[in-house]
Amino acid sequence: MASVLILVMAISSLALLTVKPASAQSTNALSAPTFTVTLTNTSYAVPPSYYIDPQTGANITKVGYLVKQENLTFSIQNQPNITYYGIRWTTPYMKSWNFIEGFIGGDPMNATIQQSSGSTTTWALTGTSSTFPIYDNGSFVNTVDGYTFPFGFEELNFESGAQIEFQVQASNGSPIYVPTILDEHFSVIGEVSDWSSTQTITIPASFISASPSPIPTSTPAVPELTYCTLSIVALFGTVTAIALVFRKNMSSV
Repeated sequence: MASVLILVMAISSLALLTVKPASAQSTNALSAPTFTVTLTNTSYAVPPSYYIDPQTGANITKVGYLVKQENLTFSIQNQPNITYYGIRWTTPYMKSWNFIEGFIGGDPMNATIQQSSGSTTTWALTGTSSTFPIYDNGSFVNTVDGYTFPFGFEELNFESGAQIEFQVQASNGSPIYVPTILDEHFSVIGEVSDWSSTQTITIPASFISASPSPIPTSTPAVPELTYCTLSIVALFGTVTAIALVFRKNMSSV
């Protein structure tokens, strides 16, 4: 009888340690966050540069180029007793949501309360143009062009022309990774809110017209004929003198 009682107490203790996943429905104690997400084109042109080769003395030109860059910024309106904001994304063509996950030094790498300022928590990422593979249900689909937004040891890869939908969730708890059979699952211990309304962006935001400066070219100096005179002393009979005078423009050498 004593053994049965101990077993019942142990099971009751384990029930108190249940991990509540981030996708679970809230008890409405916390409000769904209000947020905005913006994508700003911050591309810039790198001008050409010129230098003299220190060994051969040759004139070297490095051609200018355009750096395609986008800033992705989440601005979340803070509410009391929130320790963490989770973010997820999808597209109109995906069947499920993708959680933005990433830890570095034990700290979550998206919109944590530590990055808040006054009434707003801001999480900003900078992405540059790149090429990356696209997968569907773990299977390789294609290699595409788009923008890569790194954070911590993770990154977000968004294809050019894609419409990305975001939602945010508030939590009064601690984000953790829970080991599963195949990998780790992102979860939160504590209260979580319902997911927010959806905000949508299109990749990329816009392109700027920035052309590298033209490369200057030098034209070799060509002697210029200033004048030519021809003197003929006699029109009939013997030609006694012919003089040809050439002068070049020395200032162009």
